[in-house]
Formats: sequence, C-alpha cells, structure tokens
Amino acid sequence: MAAAAYVQIFTRSEDRRRRWSDVLTAAGFTVVPATDVSPDRLVDLVLTDQELADESEPFSGLRQHGVVQVAGESPSAGDAAAEGGSRFELDDPPQVSLSADALEREIVLACQMLAAVVRLRRGQREASERESRWKELADADPLTGLMNRRAFTERLVEFLRVSGGKKLCCLALLDLDRFKPINDEVGHSAGDALLRQVAERLGSEVRKGDLVSRLGGDEFAVALFGVSPEIASRLVERLRQAVSGVIVADSRTATASAGWAMLGMPPGEGTPGSGGGIPLSDAGAEALYRDAFEEADANLRAAKSAGRSRTIPC
Repeated sequence: MAAAAYVQIFTRSEDRRRRWSDVLTAAGFTVVPATDVSPDRLVDLVLTDQELADESEPFSGLRQHGVVQVAGESPSAGDAAAEGGSRFELDDPPQVSLSADALEREIVLACQMLAAVVRLRRGQREASERESRWKELADADPLTGLMNRRAFTERLVEFLRVSGGKKLCCLALLDLDRFKPINDEVGHSAGDALLRQVAERLGSEVRKGDLVSRLGGDEFAVALFGVSPEIASRLVERLRQAVSGVIVADSRTATASAGWAMLGMPPGEGTPGSGGGIPLSDAGAEALYRDAFEEADANLRAAKSAGRSRTIPC
C-alpha cells in the first residue's frame, strides 16, 4: 500500500486484540487505539468480532469507511446476516465477513483489499466534493454570494426548456437609484456594504425555491416561480420596498426601482400555467428568456424615467 492505512480493533478478547494488532502492524497498518473514538477521527478500517450498531458504543463516535467482521461473541456474522445485515449506515461502508476460524493471513488480505476500496472511494468522494465546490464558486457572485448572471440565466433557460414555457414564473429586475453618487461621495467600501445588504434583504424576502442573482453593478434579478401576474405585481413591489429600506453609511436611505415580466408566453400558445408543456429546444428556451428579460429591462428603465423609486408594471 502506498500509505499506511489506519485501523481500529474492537474485541472483548485481549488475546485477539494482541494477535490482530501484531499481525496488522507487521503488514504495514497503523493500529489506532480502540479508546480513540472521537468523531473527528477518520480511520480506514475497523476489525471487529462485535455487532455493528451505529447507535451504540463503541461504534457511535466512529466515522467508519470499511469493516472486517470476524464471527465472534455477539452475534456471529451469520446471525447478523439472518437479521437483515448490519445496522451500521455511515456512507454504506464496504464490509467483509470472515468465519471465526479465519487465519491471520486471511484477515490481513481482507484488510488490505478493503483498505484499497476505501481509499478509492474516498478519493472519488473528495474529487466530487472539490468539483461541487468549484462549481459553486463559479456560479456565485464574489461580493454578495448570490447566484451570478450566468448561473441565473442557465437555470431559467433550463426551466423554460423543460416546462415548454407553460409554467408560471415572474422575472424581476431591481436597480438601486443613484448608486454612482453613493460610491463617489461615501466610497466604494460603503457601496459594497450596501450591495451586500441588498442581497441579504432580497434573500430573506423570497420563498424557498425562488432565485436571486446579482447581475452586475447595482442590478439584481429575482425569479418568482408559480405566481400569477397579479401576485407577481404585489411581490415585486414588496421586494423593491424591502431594498429601499437599506441605510447607507452616511445615514441616507437607499431607494430602488423595479421592472418585471412573466417568463414563457409564446405567441398563440396559450398562457403560462395552462398545463405541462412540451419541452422546448435550447434555442427556443433562450429566445423566451431573452424576450422576458428585455421586457423586464424596458419596464425597469421606464420606472427610472418616471421618477425612480417605483415598480413597473405596478
């Protein structure tokens, strides 16, 4: 093995403990004391002749990844199988069961084989977790932690593609009023703090399952799923008012404007929410998203032109 595998031995037999410890140490394993059952202890294998139970000692505090069970006192491996198998459920650990008269070399071979499986699984899991973390970072706005524009667009295009544009969703754009003077007069640090506050307000106001994104600068986007135009009008105005209550560093109160549109209204194909739609092509879904975004953006600009601090449609 490239690196020493860590193994813990659980047995009531001192003779077995000594013999197993000696033979595994000679084979290159590192034997961790059985008394070390800290939740932070990550061992590769457990060698035991005891029943495996994730709710009782000595296994409750152990993060196990592989088990070699030698038939022993309480109960035998055959008894455990008759009861439906081990109750141990941490990551569905790989397990090898040996008879009570298993030779020492058989125990060593079983531990070596299982250690290789455990290391392979762990490497795959860590690679998957790294990939997930990198994807999260790639999808996130670094200042606010919200979904960035690319990720937001991809999620909504996929929503439109799968639903065929027939499910209700409101796309709202919100923009802070006179944000540039705040940056110029109070400083960029205060401007960044304001943007983070806005992100927190929006995140706390939307429902679970809705999407919030910082598109860039002081512009934010929200997707509200399953709402009618009448409800969307009220919800977007409530979001705008929540954002408008944020206090800037010099005690001035920020205000915001908003524009919104309903996603997925193909001309001549009924209205959203009229039932499950036939999946759209990528190009068709992207076109629907682009149309809704342009309509919401036009409404946002109209709100700005009408004097700011308002929502259109109202």
